[in-house]
Amino acid sequence: MSGSIIIGGTYFTDERINMIQGWFGADVTTVSWNDVDCGQYPQLGDWVFVLGIKQWVRRLKKARYTYPQIAKKVVSYIEGLGRPYGLLDDCNLDDERGIGDRLRMDLRPVICLLREYLEHVEYPSWVHPFSIPSPDLSQYKSAGVPISFCGAKSHPSRQHWIGQIREVAPEGSIFKLYKEGGKGKLPREEYLSLIGESKVSLSFQGNGYCCFRYQEIPAVGSCLASPTTPHVVRNDYVNGKHCIKFDTPNDILKKMDAAEDIAAAGHEHFLKYHTSEVRYNELAGYIDEVRRH
Repeated sequence: MSGSIIIGGTYFTDERINMIQGWFGADVTTVSWNDVDCGQYPQLGDWVFVLGIKQWVRRLKKARYTYPQIAKKVVSYIEGLGRPYGLLDDCNLDDERGIGDRLRMDLRPVICLLREYLEHVEYPSWVHPFSIPSPDLSQYKSAGVPISFCGAKSHPSRQHWIGQIREVAPEGSIFKLYKEGGKGKLPREEYLSLIGESKVSLSFQGNGYCCFRYQEIPAVGSCLASPTTPHVVRNDYVNGKHCIKFDTPNDILKKMDAAEDIAAAGHEHFLKYHTSEVRYNELAGYIDEVRRH
């Protein structure tokens, strides 16, 4: 059976994670939001996997469609494929809240992989959590900085937490916040080097809970510290064993002496469950389910 992969989002094809090692013997086409808007389809195989919809949703928003209208457009396009399909929903948190329920109500995929999968939400049995991975980045590991964070002001909680943590952080800690899309963003090599120099590196919600940084920190080999969130990650890092999950800044300080051991265990856990190769193989298994349907 021949298959087709339609690319409508870029998180999981991003060169930073280098996840896609091949295309599963399928034809690959990037479909634009205009194609979705106008109902234009590429030539399709016997089955289809839609790898992301984030770009469609963002561009339709810019074209002043409302969330209900966007959901209707996306549902109409995907259901119009007319053959067994799977879906990787890579929307950010706000967009997922805007269209996610309607998509899950109206779509009937063989399987749906969800980037922003949350606790205490009832999902159909065909929806599964699927988080962003990372390549191994341990070549950046060094030492010298107690606690660090460098990132955009993409969510108010970042400023809230940095303000509190800065007051109690050990001397030599580094905190940098910049306007989203503005000056201050470090080049990638410097960004990864800062994570590598850090005993503890912080990860916060940005445009979603599921972000590159959450895996990049253990990929480098530093100790991941993140606020407690409702985000569900398969084989997630365990608080106090592989990472630090905190509700107050003191939760971080209490574990600083154990941070190096936590970081080492976190890196081993990352290598087992969250590398780009591991996630690619998971995706291959899900695509096989669609192929066999």
